[in-house]
Amino acid sequence: MTARVRVLFVDRGRQARINVGRLEQLRALGFSGPVEFIDHHTCHASAAYYGSGQTRNEVLVLTLDGAGDRVCATVNVGREGRLE
Repeated sequence: MTARVRVLFVDRGRQARINVGRLEQLRALGFSGPVEFIDHHTCHASAAYYGSGQTRNEVLVLTLDGAGDRVCATVNVGREGRLE
């Protein structure tokens, strides 16, 4: 039996306000292209998983760092080329 649990203790309102500020800065610099904001730990986990060359295997991916974004760790599973 496999159980999936995803719990993020992130203040989404705070993050949205930060992203609005970042987008305003980019627009002020003249950038008009599309912008997609991606979670800090998702970026770390993706780099580790896709960069490992182990995308055909089931892999446990842990991220650990400081709590600057109010999250200090995540647990993900890489499976069949997807990160869950």
